[in-house]
Amino acid sequence: HKIDSAILTTQSPQMVSQFVVEALSGLLPCDMSRVISIDPIDDTVEQLAIYPPDSGSAEKLIREIIGIYGIPELVRRGETLYYEDIPNDEQFSAEAKQLFTSGGASSLVIAPLFANNQLIGALDMASAHPFAFTPSHLDILREIAAQLAIALHKARLDEQVREHADATIE
Repeated sequence: HKIDSAILTTQSPQMVSQFVVEALSGLLPCDMSRVISIDPIDDTVEQLAIYPPDSGSAEKLIREIIGIYGIPELVRRGETLYYEDIPNDEQFSAEAKQLFTSGGASSLVIAPLFANNQLIGALDMASAHPFAFTPSHLDILREIAAQLAIALHKARLDEQVREHADATIE
């Protein structure tokens, strides 16, 4: 319910994102959670929020991973990805495993954020433990991601309205 109220009263994409990642840390067994925005035109990535906040190189790492491997096609189609055991997952190259595990992730979930049928971002969470997330955890994450996508879209529209109003006044 706290997430719902934060979404309804959001002031900026960063504020609502930060609230969500902090709430996830108490709700689900994750060591790290993050919200990124993805520009639908050129796939530019911006980290909006991360928990814990001292996850220093996480933004650089996600840019590097997306720069090398791109945005996964399943995420583009709206599907949640769950990598249960990255160190032992044969679909990853040794280099990819190193990139993911250097950030402390043994298991990783990526939930896409869609608004108006466009991928606008992703909510991901990681755990240092393999097989950390259950189907119930994934359902909760999907539900939160759907609400967050609406809130981010609303916050961006509100920002555009304010910018337009300011420009009109000038």
